[in-house]
Amino acid sequence: MLPHNRRSVQSCSPERAVAAAVAPSVVVGIIDNGTAAERACGRPSMEIQMPEQDPAQDVEEAVRAHARAIVAGDIGAAIRSMTPEGLAGAMEVGNTTWNIASYELEPGGRDGDDHLFAIRYETDLGQMRLRYRVREVDGRWKVTHVEQEG
Repeated sequence: MLPHNRRSVQSCSPERAVAAAVAPSVVVGIIDNGTAAERACGRPSMEIQMPEQDPAQDVEEAVRAHARAIVAGDIGAAIRSMTPEGLAGAMEVGNTTWNIASYELEPGGRDGDDHLFAIRYETDLGQMRLRYRVREVDGRWKVTHVEQEG
């Protein structure tokens, strides 16, 4: 008797197997040890479901990731976590020559769809405290507004 995956491929139409092999799809959360042709022909695969998470925790982690990117000097990652309006606000803050050593995050509640945060950065020029508005945009948490306090 043939193994399951072999029997599946042999009983599958060549067109279906070739189409799957040349145009595989990317699916997050799938573990599969076979080829695209085997998957297209009915070979079972295991699917892993990610647990639902609290959106408030997700937004806080997104803001922490943004702050970590700034501390690390990963400006690309920091910019990707912002809307154009958020980036414009950050540009208004000004001085890009600060060496930022650490940050402290303070959640500030909500204002409609916006989540409010204050982040105090420790820099070589002293403390810099920024207020952030964060909102879900196209399924991702984005900084939509930044302003400096005091």
